[in-house]
Amino acid sequence: MAEIKEMFPHIAGYNNIKKEGKQIIDILSNPQNFISKGSYIPRGWFLYGDPGMGKTRFVKDIAEYLDYNIIEISSSEAIRRNLSTNEMLVTGFDEAIEQKRCIIFLDELDRLCGYDRFDYAVSDNLENQKILLHKLDEIKNMNGIVVFATANHEEYLDESVLRSGRFDRHIHFPDPTASDREELVNYFLGDVPVADDISLNDIVKTTCGSSCAEIESIINESKILMISNHLDSIDYESFNLAYNRITREDIVEENPETGDKLKYVAYHEAGHCVAAYLLKPDAIREVTLYHQGEGVAQLSLDSEDGCVYTQEEIEKLIKIAFAGYVTVPIMTGTYTYGCEGDLDKGIGLINSMMDSGFFGVSYSVCRRSENSQFKYDKMTIELTEKYCDQTKELLESHKDMIEKLAQELVKKKKLAKKEIFEIFKN
Repeated sequence: MAEIKEMFPHIAGYNNIKKEGKQIIDILSNPQNFISKGSYIPRGWFLYGDPGMGKTRFVKDIAEYLDYNIIEISSSEAIRRNLSTNEMLVTGFDEAIEQKRCIIFLDELDRLCGYDRFDYAVSDNLENQKILLHKLDEIKNMNGIVVFATANHEEYLDESVLRSGRFDRHIHFPDPTASDREELVNYFLGDVPVADDISLNDIVKTTCGSSCAEIESIINESKILMISNHLDSIDYESFNLAYNRITREDIVEENPETGDKLKYVAYHEAGHCVAAYLLKPDAIREVTLYHQGEGVAQLSLDSEDGCVYTQEEIEKLIKIAFAGYVTVPIMTGTYTYGCEGDLDKGIGLINSMMDSGFFGVSYSVCRRSENSQFKYDKMTIELTEKYCDQTKELLESHKDMIEKLAQELVKKKKLAKKEIFEIFKN
């Protein structure tokens, strides 16, 4: 009995995209069924989305299932074969026409033919575009040749390339949803268990906003730390260190500050953390005084799935951003250098709200025409002062919480969510 092939053995989650892939396989497995009823085979499939989302793997799984040869055309393949990208396009399509049944895979088409029409134009890419348009038209009646293209930046490609008749199907690969991430985490964990101090749900929540490739790296780093520390399962510390290493691209270092200066840093981070505890407690992951990446210290909050936020939700994030800035003078009577990143973040959120029409801002003002720039800047200053005052009022009534948390931070240097909640309960 013949073994039944799995269609997408290397892709976890993304059920809607796999459903689209199954239809592609159905069309290419039995094209005559569609052609005999008056349909035609889509001229090409264009896959776009951020790097590391599985676009290339999707094409390769389809090719493996159908037993189609892949002719890859890309900038990196041109370098490997010691060809110019112009030559790569010509020889790739000529080879496909010779084979008659294959997949032409234009990987990272935006690098091959893309340009920013408002900023830069690469002469080689413009020439490549002309060649590609000619070659796509040349094979349009050859139903055995299938074209797939991937891109990270769809906006860099000209409409003439992506129009129907050249790429009839466009498939977006978004950030993995919570259910996608659950399947991805399970897939990459394999038989490796997680410890009692961390749940699968914790991992899924923390990896919100991470690409599929990042999740794979985070789980792999967690396994490395587990093995290095002679553990039988991935515990919270292993996962947390792995997550920070991959997402912040650095290793943990001791904070360079000592004594009173370290206490200023502790007050700053405690202010962020207390504000988060009062406004968005479920989002807290950890707070640390350890120097990591570009940050001297940091409060880590889990991201949220979805892209719709109410004014109240954004205002909470603004106050959490401003909290470090206002806390140090509340607790010590003096300001410290190094809060500009928090202020920029809070003001950036205010400006995003204004640009979206919050606070009754008109279209002409949010577009910042020459006549309305002064009004826009004045409103930004007024709202910044308003939210700083509200944050200060909130934290002045919780100085005891700030003091308690700052002392524990100086002592332990890092506190996880569970420890933070325990401190406030006691």
